[in-house]
Amino acid sequence: MILRKYLFISFFCCFSLTTLAQVTAPAINCSTVFFTVNVKGQIQQWSLLGDTVVGGDVVLNNCGRSIAYCGENNSQFYAVNPQKNGVIFQNSDTSWANLYGDIKLVNGGGHLNDIFFMGNEGGKNNVLFYFNGKSLEVVERFEDQIISSADVAVDNQGQAWIFIGDDLSNNTHIKVYSRKGLVKSYNLTMNSKHIYGSFFLNDVLYLGMGARGLNPNTITPVLIKGDKVELGSPVNFDGTNMHDMASCNNGEDNSTSDIKKMLDHNISIYPNPTTGHVNVVSDEEILLIEMYDANGKKLLDARNQTSIDLNNEASGQYYIRVHTASGKYNKTVIKID
Repeated sequence: MILRKYLFISFFCCFSLTTLAQVTAPAINCSTVFFTVNVKGQIQQWSLLGDTVVGGDVVLNNCGRSIAYCGENNSQFYAVNPQKNGVIFQNSDTSWANLYGDIKLVNGGGHLNDIFFMGNEGGKNNVLFYFNGKSLEVVERFEDQIISSADVAVDNQGQAWIFIGDDLSNNTHIKVYSRKGLVKSYNLTMNSKHIYGSFFLNDVLYLGMGARGLNPNTITPVLIKGDKVELGSPVNFDGTNMHDMASCNNGEDNSTSDIKKMLDHNISIYPNPTTGHVNVVSDEEILLIEMYDANGKKLLDARNQTSIDLNNEASGQYYIRVHTASGKYNKTVIKID
């Protein structure tokens, strides 16, 4: 009984700052970082920089097949227990605690204190749960359809985004839920087979596409404008042997009901490649230019400027993020000697 109480408190640490098992927050940039779990149960850390993914360092082992992340202030991972019902939860920097339950869970997602799980009843992914820190609450039980992409993405409003369809190959809707129930539904017909994960990054919903099926070996953004939904340009990412995805989702504008993809249609950068200076041209006023190196380290914050000086930087690839009144736009620039 004492052991079970300790394990419950460990799992509860997403909801409390004072627990028996605190984990030191990793030094990560929640605006660029996402995580995957592979077939070996290893959690790997990646960074999405413009239209390029870098990284792949293993940060934790023995995860099983699923992964979720509480957020940058409560930095523990949790996952579905691969052997029994319930979940496993990061108990320390390198180990997991078990919290057994009588409900078969498939996967989950979270943002800070808002944690959702997908449940399996009758061999189907057909239940959405909310974890309130003490128990699982049924948010929705699907009678005639299933959750067609086996993951839950939670936005920075604490809302769960799930894909609904007739089977794992036939997605028909995206549905958005709060703890209290359905918030909004979008029509989206697509082949959802081999989609292994979903996550938010800077208010953009991404899907992890496996080695087969739609947009193989990519992460693909879901673009939402008003009531219309479409898939954006995929970003190359090897999804071979991946099981799931998560992020700490540091969205900034709190308008996730109208998710914005960081488009680049009104931004141009020249010369590219460059030997030194780069000019940035936009249809709108440029408020801020950020520059990152290939490892995700920020090198520059330039306000109210329209050029960047790379003369003192080494040859290689750099990532430029341009802020205007309408959003954030990403470009890649190559520095040559």
